[in-house]
Amino acid sequence: MRIWPINLLLCCAVSIPACAASARTTTAEEDNLASLEQRAAQAPAKSQCYEYAQLVHEMVEYSARQFAAGDVEKAAEMLSETVGTVVVKRGSQGVLARRSHEEFVGLPPKVEVADHVGAGDSFDAGFIHQFIRGGSMQDCLAFGNIVGALSVTRPGGTEAFRDAEYRDSFLRAHLAELTSGPRT
Repeated sequence: MRIWPINLLLCCAVSIPACAASARTTTAEEDNLASLEQRAAQAPAKSQCYEYAQLVHEMVEYSARQFAAGDVEKAAEMLSETVGTVVVKRGSQGVLARRSHEEFVGLPPKVEVADHVGAGDSFDAGFIHQFIRGGSMQDCLAFGNIVGALSVTRPGGTEAFRDAEYRDSFLRAHLAELTSGPRT
């Protein structure tokens, strides 16, 4: 059995505990992360998934301290060194994505908000829709933002998607934001 390394992490900044401990980076924390990474890489296949999950958990906790201190960029940079791609959703402030040494920012379209329920999940669906089709990072962010924005225009998180005419019209109006065209 082969366990694939994690290559995408979607984070919602508001879900990371705001009461995280001091943001001071310590050598002990960095050593612990390095040790967990080495242990995960060397673990037998049966336990490798658990070891990687433990590593990601510890990295998110470490990153939470960076987020709590307001250093979203540093936290995303640190996480992207291990998981490859990190996307931090920041609501109406847009998203921050980090892939290796590249940083991307995407802003959502301006819409009248009826209900915030489902915005994050809808963003994830739109982002992943483009990501698995080989879309550029900017296209993934733009499509995620468009789908998230669509979600908030009607109450309940899914109502905007049920009305096919409304949904299709909204998507057509905003797909011009994609740099290389829609990938359906």
